[in-house]
Amino acid sequence: MRSAGRRVFRGAAKKSPWWQKFFAEHPFRTLSLAVLCIGGLQLLIYFLHIGQLPDANLASSTSILTAVALLGISIFLVFGGSAVVAGFMYLNAGRENAWLRSQDSLVLAAIPGVTINIGLVVQSLIGVELIDAATIQPLAVGLCVLLGDLRALQLVRVGELPAVTDGLRRGMPRVRDICTFAFYSYAWALFMAIGTMVFIAMIPFGASLAQTVPALMSWLVISTAINLDFARSTPVADQAKKLILMTLIGAMLMITLTQNYSGVAIASIRKLGIGAVPVKLVLTKRGCQIANASSSVGPICVADDVNKLGVVCPAILLSKIGTPFRFGVTAFTTSGGWPTPELPKAIPLPPSEVLSWPRISPLESQSQRDIASSSSSKNELRPVSMTDVSRLDVREKDWLREQCGWDVSGPSQGASLSRPASAP
Repeated sequence: MRSAGRRVFRGAAKKSPWWQKFFAEHPFRTLSLAVLCIGGLQLLIYFLHIGQLPDANLASSTSILTAVALLGISIFLVFGGSAVVAGFMYLNAGRENAWLRSQDSLVLAAIPGVTINIGLVVQSLIGVELIDAATIQPLAVGLCVLLGDLRALQLVRVGELPAVTDGLRRGMPRVRDICTFAFYSYAWALFMAIGTMVFIAMIPFGASLAQTVPALMSWLVISTAINLDFARSTPVADQAKKLILMTLIGAMLMITLTQNYSGVAIASIRKLGIGAVPVKLVLTKRGCQIANASSSVGPICVADDVNKLGVVCPAILLSKIGTPFRFGVTAFTTSGGWPTPELPKAIPLPPSEVLSWPRISPLESQSQRDIASSSSSKNELRPVSMTDVSRLDVREKDWLREQCGWDVSGPSQGASLSRPASAP
């Protein structure tokens, strides 16, 4: 009787959690609520990062929350996916391709991705294009095919793979096996490259790549190890849970290595163009006066009395969500780049005083070799004050002229708007 009672008790259906029941009854409402919550969380992290919250109504914010959430989720999935997708592919390669999951095969398959990504890092570090972008793809494919031929030939000689039985390639590996190895190896290299590009994109503007190389190399080692472990693991019945768990672990490791815990929120907002964007800020005359009065580093807005407007450039548009708009100015870095990695202090402006905000390109930091050969001293941050550009070198002045339209030539200490020769 007791054993029968235990069987009845164990066979009884378990009560589903409330959230699972709610999701089954209202899937669209649950997903919509989750997306808005994720978007709101990212915006909250960003506004806490800049130290100010906007005044915005719910109707105008719903689309922004949705866009920020979807983009942030995509970035997060790319983070984690680059560390596990290749291993997941190997894990589900099928019984006929079980040889791909051997330790020797996986080590060889990882070589193209590791080699190419190390080359990309070195190329970015020294600032010299060693290999043309159009050449990398065929080189990667060729290396994958070569390694696939070597591995398949090794397995044919020990009898673990069938060989071609007739023709000129008699006794050689089958083309099918070589192409299969090359496909999986190239896919692994591709996912690794995507992870590297996202990692570099997470680096703040103005940050020196030399300071992030150790973290980036650590990420390559860790992501390769995770993929190897995932590929060599025993297939389980519920692989989706393991894939999600490993994706989350990979994403958290990347965020930890970049030491940019608000990076996903900043990257999402910057890609949408609603904040953290380098711009040339065109203001009304009154807006120019407000900007100069609010600045703590001296005048930052140059007035154009002819057109009755003012220009702040270079500037960072911190937020155009709700009211007021927020922007900031930041210094040139000691390595000759702009802006600095840290977001500047926010200066609020009424939207009615902002006429336009065209984007400008950041100024890349110089390599250590260029800094050593430069005659100008860069042992301190040079503040961007349009009344004093004397501490900027020729490269920085050329960038200001190109991006902002400043006339910074001549012996004067200040900058003025460049005008065409026919202008009055």
